[in-house]
Amino acid sequence: IEHRYGPATSIEDYCRKAQMVNMETAKAMFESLQGNQGGGLLLWMTQPAWPSLICQLYDYYFEPTAACFGTKKACEPLHILWDSHTDTIKVANDTITDYKGLTAEARVFVDLGGTECWQKRAAINAPATSAVSCFQLERPAGQSHVFFVKLALRRGSETLSENFYWSGAKGGSCSELEKLPRVALPASATKSENGQSCRIRVNVSNPTRVVALMIRLKVVRNRSGDRVLPAFYSDNYFSLLPGETREASVEFSSADLAGELPKVIEEGWNVSTREIPTTRERTP
Repeated sequence: IEHRYGPATSIEDYCRKAQMVNMETAKAMFESLQGNQGGGLLLWMTQPAWPSLICQLYDYYFEPTAACFGTKKACEPLHILWDSHTDTIKVANDTITDYKGLTAEARVFVDLGGTECWQKRAAINAPATSAVSCFQLERPAGQSHVFFVKLALRRGSETLSENFYWSGAKGGSCSELEKLPRVALPASATKSENGQSCRIRVNVSNPTRVVALMIRLKVVRNRSGDRVLPAFYSDNYFSLLPGETREASVEFSSADLAGELPKVIEEGWNVSTREIPTTRERTP
């Protein structure tokens, strides 16, 4: 953590930086498997049976960590990825379907403000159960600072896979991310209930000129502030470039509210913590 993101200044800062490591390392393991179409991957452990700070996709209290969402992203059946060891953009197809007429796209952003400095597209085909090399990613010339990489795999106007990375010099520190300006992101949420379960849809946008990094959503009880767990998120710990919007949903048992109302909290690496206004979803 210290090498990659700098010394922790508090327990909260330690957890914040640990989730960055969780996201990077978990995604890297499975993308290595994807990009090389390996025969398998043995993890020790996915999660322990006791409270722990390491080796867990979700913790003892059923809280999904950033590693869970890094793994989920990396294990997409059709997945675009950056092999940062060889700087190759690849597409892994783990399905039994041949995909033809695809476009792989990569963009690189610098200056911590989301300034685009490089992009490339290539037409590709992705045969079933294969990994296809698309093109080489060009790191910013003489770049020793942190930069961002956004990937997209499209078929016509349809986006089939997206991916996002931050990086510096190979094996170098990303502590410069501490200089990212803090941003307040507008967001809205709608709640619906179906029998014994509750579902909240959240829409988050980034109208600023700054990358919003590792946005985390969490549901708490409105009076006690206790976490609502287990909760199943469609996505979390995601990042938004300037102008981007993301919709995510979370489902949980109504009984786990313990008689209170749900409250959705938004936070992130450089995202100001705030409550997201929640309304009841209209039924037809």
